[in-house]
Amino acid sequence: MEATPTTKQSIFEGLEESFQIVDQSLSELKPGECQLAFDGKWNASEQLEHLFLSNAAILKAIHLPKDQLRHMFGEMDHEGQNFNDLKARYLQVLREQGIKAPLRFQPRPETKKTLEEALAEWKKLGERFQEAASRWGEEELDRYVIPHPALGNLSVREMLFSAIFHNAHHLLQIEEIKSELITQ
Repeated sequence: MEATPTTKQSIFEGLEESFQIVDQSLSELKPGECQLAFDGKWNASEQLEHLFLSNAAILKAIHLPKDQLRHMFGEMDHEGQNFNDLKARYLQVLREQGIKAPLRFQPRPETKKTLEEALAEWKKLGERFQEAASRWGEEELDRYVIPHPALGNLSVREMLFSAIFHNAHHLLQIEEIKSELITQ
């Protein structure tokens, strides 16, 4: 992603780009390579499943009626953070607390999808985010909150920021796997 997202349009464009880059990176793997893991970390398929589960939860929340979202989580009661500050806070929490994904966002061992099937689902999920953009006004992104497992209540804008840099974070891990495959 080239520019730091600030507006609704740039946020949803950044989110779309993050989905496309993950898709492109995983599409470069040969059959079977997506199941290889190194240093006890998730393999590429597991990385994608984690991204799917975490992004699907955000998508589900932003598809809720806004009154229901307000009733469930309240409204934003403080100034939100910009993309770079929130990303820095997220990385600091990861570094200092070693946060692990909650169980509901961890890859399931029983999942037996092919990479092609998983990528098709990933693309559909990304498209559904683009459809959701029309439901949100610029100011509404800052009014409503969604709980984040590591960062607490975030505005919808901040939650979408987190989806972008979370996707990028796991893209780096996928790229590390691909680098390991080259040296094998």
